[in-house]
Amino acid sequence: MNNIFDGKAKAWEIEQKVAEKIKKTGETPKLVSIVVGDEENAIMYQRMKQKAADRVGAELSITTLDEGIGKDTIKELILKLNNDKKFDGIMLQLPLPANFSLGDRDEIINCILPQKDVDGMRDDSFYVAPVVKAIITALNESRHVNSTISKTDIAKELTLIGANGFVGRKAVRFLEKEGYEVVGVDVDLQEFDNFDLKFFTKRANILICAANKPNIISKDMIRKGAIVIDVGAPVGNLQKDAYEKCSFVTPVPGGIGPVTIACLMENLLTACLKCR
Repeated sequence: MNNIFDGKAKAWEIEQKVAEKIKKTGETPKLVSIVVGDEENAIMYQRMKQKAADRVGAELSITTLDEGIGKDTIKELILKLNNDKKFDGIMLQLPLPANFSLGDRDEIINCILPQKDVDGMRDDSFYVAPVVKAIITALNESRHVNSTISKTDIAKELTLIGANGFVGRKAVRFLEKEGYEVVGVDVDLQEFDNFDLKFFTKRANILICAANKPNIISKDMIRKGAIVIDVGAPVGNLQKDAYEKCSFVTPVPGGIGPVTIACLMENLLTACLKCR
C-alpha cells in the first residue's frame, strides 16, 4: 500500500512554528506580491498565500498589473519596493504572460534585492526557493516509509524530470549540494524520435517530476515501489492511477503546493529578522 504525503498537514506544522516565532518577535513580516495579468491560477495562488500569511501573523500586499504593461515599468516598481523599508520580501508571480520573454522574466527577477528575494528566484538569493525546500521536506518524509529504497546506498540517487526548467534547475543545484546524485532529464527532448522518457522514469527509485507538462507520467512508466515527488501545478505530472505503484507519492493538489507556501512564510520571517 502506498503512502500519500499529506502536504496540508506538513504545511500546518511549518506554519505553527513560524507563527510562534512571529509572536515571540513582536514583528509583522510584510510581503508584496506582484501579479501581472489576471490568469486564473495566479489569482488562486494569491488567495492561498493571503490565507497563509493571515494564519502566521504576516501581511501580504498584492499589486496587480495589466498584462500589457512594459517590463521597465515593473522594474521601476521593484526598485521602489527595494527601498521601501515597510516590506521585508518581494516576489513576482510566475509564469508571466506570454508577451514577456524568458529574458524579460530574468531581467525583472534580478531587480529584486537578494535579501528581499524570499521566493528564491535569483541565483544569488539569500534564500532557498520555497518549492525546493518543499521537495526536500517531502524527501525527508519519505525516509519514514517502510521501503528498502530509503535504507540503501541508492537512496541518494534520484531522477529529476524537467531538469532544465526554472524550478528544475534550482532543485538540481540544491540537491547536488545536499549530496544527491541527480540524473537530470530535459522533458523537451521528447520531440526527438529516439528519446524514451520511460527509460529514465522506469529505472528511478526516487523520481522528481518538475516538468510543465500535465499527466505525462503514466502507470507503466513508474517502477514499483518508487518514491515519487510530483511538483506539477495546478495539474500534476503523474497520472492518478500511477499512485498505486509508488511506495510514497506527493499528490496534486495537496502535496508540494501547501508546503511551498508555508516555506515562503518561513523565508519571509527570516527576511524580516534580517531587515529590521
